[in-house]
Amino acid sequence: DTRAIHLHAARPAGVNEPTAEGALGSEKILQLVQEADDSTLCIALISGGGSALMPAPIAGITLQQKLEITQFLSGAGANIEQLNTVRKQLSRLKGQGLARACRAGQLVTLIISDVMGDPLDVIASGPTVPNSTSVTDALDVLQHFRAETSLVGPEVIARLKALEPSTTQSPSVHPTVSNLVIGSNAVSVDAAVACARELGYHTESYVASQSEGLADDLGRHLFEQARQMHQRPGKHCLVSGGEPTVQLIDAAQRGRGGRNQQVTLAALVTAIDQANGDTSRLLDGITILSGGTDGEDGPTDAAGAWVDAQIAARVINKQLDPVDHLRTNNAYPFFEQVGALIKTGPTHTNVCDIRIVLTDSSG
Repeated sequence: DTRAIHLHAARPAGVNEPTAEGALGSEKILQLVQEADDSTLCIALISGGGSALMPAPIAGITLQQKLEITQFLSGAGANIEQLNTVRKQLSRLKGQGLARACRAGQLVTLIISDVMGDPLDVIASGPTVPNSTSVTDALDVLQHFRAETSLVGPEVIARLKALEPSTTQSPSVHPTVSNLVIGSNAVSVDAAVACARELGYHTESYVASQSEGLADDLGRHLFEQARQMHQRPGKHCLVSGGEPTVQLIDAAQRGRGGRNQQVTLAALVTAIDQANGDTSRLLDGITILSGGTDGEDGPTDAAGAWVDAQIAARVINKQLDPVDHLRTNNAYPFFEQVGALIKTGPTHTNVCDIRIVLTDSSG
């Protein structure tokens, strides 16, 4: 009976951060699973973004403190594995917390993976999966990124040090737990490849198995791949999947954008650099696109951006400065001015990012 299903809005579209509404929903989830009994089958649907959707801070840590330390680590360049290592230790739901709280006889988790390699303990911070990291690991991440220099860091570090360092938050759980991946980045890449073949492209693809490093470096690499592909006759398509990180500059100078927009802008900057002043045929026969499968890229309403010869010509005609926009993490207004933002709206799923490189040397 679908009348028994309650949809709880934990955050608005475009705000990929924990909210008070999400914390309220998390408390209700905990209450529901704690009221179950051995005759109950509990089905959990977990997808990308679950870490932000289900905030349930441990005692002694406020939601605002957890948000601030996450923002600090993200801005310092922490990847998803490092972020989740810290978040799991600060949560009552993450790191198998949901499974520990559940009193049902059986718990089945259907997972849409937003993490490279589909590590179950990392996806949505593993609410039904044993935690493979410890408090000590979380403290190591905080030390690596010098979190003690942030406003909230000392309080978070002190709270974690008060816990048992060897704790992994993975004691025995009551229900029998089954974790099943039903969607992933690899599935999405395969679907895009099949579409490209139907359109007559020679295709190749790859899916990253771990975090890919900085978005700027990835963008430069994508252009190099495009340049090499363009030297071959015919129509070619490269589809790749993964998720880079963005090194954010100081908030006072920072603009607006996301990692996919940053990737695409870095590719354009590389193309301009290699043109050596001759922009008459810039990106001729080449299209580069990078987008988030959830329809959101950073704190923006765009999924990502794309560039080709027509977009490059608009950039030149408007005398825009792509280097400065790249440096200041300000890709959104840059691509907005030339009509190159990808806006799909929320797709209600998340399997990381997809990049597409198209080349056509046939004419």
